Amino acid sequence: MFAVILSEDDAFYRSVAHRSRLHKYSVIRYRDPIKLADNLPELKPELIIIRGQDFPLHWEVLASQLLCTKNLKATRIVLFLAETMGTPHTWPNVSTLYEPTGRSAGSALSEETSKGLSALLSSSKNSRSSHDSPVSTPTFPAGQSSGLSTSRLIRAAGKSSSVKVNNL
Repeated sequence: MFAVILSEDDAFYRSVAHRSRLHKYSVIRYRDPIKLADNLPELKPELIIIRGQDFPLHWEVLASQLLCTKNLKATRIVLFLAETMGTPHTWPNVSTLYEPTGRSAGSALSEETSKGLSALLSSSKNSRSSHDSPVSTPTFPAGQSSGLSTSRLIRAAGKSSSVKVNNL
């Protein structure tokens, strides 16, 4: 299993990397969200962990890219936000953890947040799916809708994987 951590804060990275390694994830760190977005198709991570205070605008672009890229739809994002930041829009592939305000300025994770991350890491490990499956449909929590029915998503995935290109 493979996880990417997007963070500029060294203490945050060390805490999250340690916790991720305890759950048998291989970890790589990025400090540039644009470079990460370019490398996502080659990396194919199961999990992306983003510190929202460092990249308050880029995480939405990464979440959109994951939902729109065939081999990355199963990739989950764990977003760390300060308690003072507002609740983000609901995304089917994003889980949000809130860090107490006093600790968001560059320190290790709080005990509560660390337990929450462990729970997310273990649930991601148990429900992971293969990135190489021919038809990969996203799972949506109860009460959320993707805007497309499951059958339409399966048909769209089947058509896009069977398209042939004719050389002229």
